[in-house]
Amino acid sequence: MPRRSDENPWKTATWGTIAVLSVIWWVIAGEHSLQRTVLIIWLSLASFIAGCLIGFLFSSYGEEGNTLGKLRDWLVGGITALTVSNAAAIKRVLAVFAAWPGPK
Repeated sequence: MPRRSDENPWKTATWGTIAVLSVIWWVIAGEHSLQRTVLIIWLSLASFIAGCLIGFLFSSYGEEGNTLGKLRDWLVGGITALTVSNAAAIKRVLAVFAAWPGPK
C-alpha cells in the first residue's frame, strides 16, 4: 500500500520508542518488583483512559457541545464530589507507589 504524502514517516518509530521507554520506566519505577511494576502499569493505563475520557468531554464543540454540555456538567460535579470525599483513600493508593514509607 503506497504511503500518503501527508503521513509522517517517523510515526511508527516514534510510537515504538515511546512503548520501549515506557516499559523500561515501569520496570525501573517498580524497583524490579513484579507486584509494584504491575501496579504502576495499571496506574499508567488507568490515567491514560481517564485522560482520554476527560479530553473527549472537554474538547467537544458546536453541536457536540450542545448535546454533551449537560453530561459534562454532571460528570464534573460528580468527579469533584468523589475526589473531595475520597481524598484519604486516594492518598493511601498513591502511598503504595512511594519509594519510602510515608506518614501513616
